[in-house]
Amino acid sequence: ASGNATYRIRNGMLYRGSSVLVRCPPAKSGAVSVPSGTETVESCAFAGCSRVTSVSLPEGLKTVEWDAFWNCSALASLSL
Repeated sequence: ASGNATYRIRNGMLYRGSSVLVRCPPAKSGAVSVPSGTETVESCAFAGCSRVTSVSLPEGLKTVEWDAFWNCSALASLSL
């Protein structure tokens, strides 16, 4: 993502611009905090993140798209 005007890395996750979370890497584990300023979590952004146990979503989040957390078998909580 370095030098790329469209995509960037925030908190180890892939973003389009600064507000659209495109993908959390499947290797992430434990508690994940989505950074403030995130407005959209795209479809399948967390798909297959089977070791993520909780996700903290920021104030101002507008959209969580369909199947954003598909196959997150260890996910026990989401918080806003």
